[in-house]
Amino acid sequence: MSNPVNVLLPVKNTWYKVASSVMSGTIDILKYPSADYVYTYKVADDPAPVDLSDDINCEVNQLVIVNDAPIDVYMRCVNDNGSVEVSL
Repeated sequence: MSNPVNVLLPVKNTWYKVASSVMSGTIDILKYPSADYVYTYKVADDPAPVDLSDDINCEVNQLVIVNDAPIDVYMRCVNDNGSVEVSL
């Protein structure tokens, strides 16, 4: 994967995997604060989230990933389509 990568979130309220099997990196929210974003993470290779309530609000325009084990990061835009820039 080249760095950074822009990831579109074209359908509101739909989970998109934006990072796979990562332990560190950043995710910059490109349409913040005009759109509301949430995220969640799973142990790498676990099934994708299906519950829309399994989320954490993005309070700032950048998420910093630091974890001891590989995780998959999922994001969704609540009220619009969205876009993020992932640097790993």
